[in-house]
Amino acid sequence: MADLPMITISIPTYNLGSYLNKTLESILHQTDQNFEIWLVDDASTDKTADTVAQFEQADPRIHAHYFDTHQGVSKARNYAIEHAKGEIIVFVDGDDLLEPNYLEVIATGFTDPTVDLVGVGYTWGWRGGQSGRHDFTEISKTNAYASINHRGGDFGVIPGIRGSR
Repeated sequence: MADLPMITISIPTYNLGSYLNKTLESILHQTDQNFEIWLVDDASTDKTADTVAQFEQADPRIHAHYFDTHQGVSKARNYAIEHAKGEIIVFVDGDDLLEPNYLEVIATGFTDPTVDLVGVGYTWGWRGGQSGRHDFTEISKTNAYASINHRGGDFGVIPGIRGSR
């Protein structure tokens, strides 16, 4: 796995309460450990910023930035993108739980230099559904865009993107 590209994980944080701990633990237990995390706190009014600071202190791969005023998820993600060192960027919400091989699947998908976008399936815990697929499927750009725009179809809405560096 040493040959897999580094991944930057962008996580906007805003009033996440107890969710953020579980999300970060699911990331720290990945099979692929070649990553950095950008936690961008969007002026939380609960203890989220304290959680961010604790995790940043505990692991040098974790970087934090704190907005003084609430600016929204897009600004937080863009901040992480601007500071990313990874060849791949993934967006994770602060209440997501990642399967242990999530990053490995994303990075492996990008070992083909002609691949620009890799997506993974997801399970909605509160709905109890599962995708059941564990393979790579080639999907045209047209179908990928259509699926993302309509929230369904052959391609999930959890992408990783190759950086332009």
